[in-house]
Amino acid sequence: MRNAPRPPIGDLYEIGDRLGHLGVVLLAVAGLLTGLLLWLRGRSPLALAGGAVVALACVPFYRHHVFPPRGVLALVVVGVGLALLAAAQERRV
Repeated sequence: MRNAPRPPIGDLYEIGDRLGHLGVVLLAVAGLLTGLLLWLRGRSPLALAGGAVVALACVPFYRHHVFPPRGVLALVVVGVGLALLAAAQERRV
């Protein structure tokens, strides 16, 4: 079994992990940039708070994805951050 071929599913998991990690990093950046943009437009503190919450929640989400309890809690916190950003947008209009 010295030269046993690697199962293809391993390759899929490796690619999925890389894409998932990139997606989480980009979600954090998008949260920060959205918060900054909304703050610049309306000076709402909710915008900065929402962007920071989304970015900070991405730290445990990066490591634990959707697995309980940390990953699930991280996703709930991402939702709270997005709600804050939405509230900042509504206050601006």
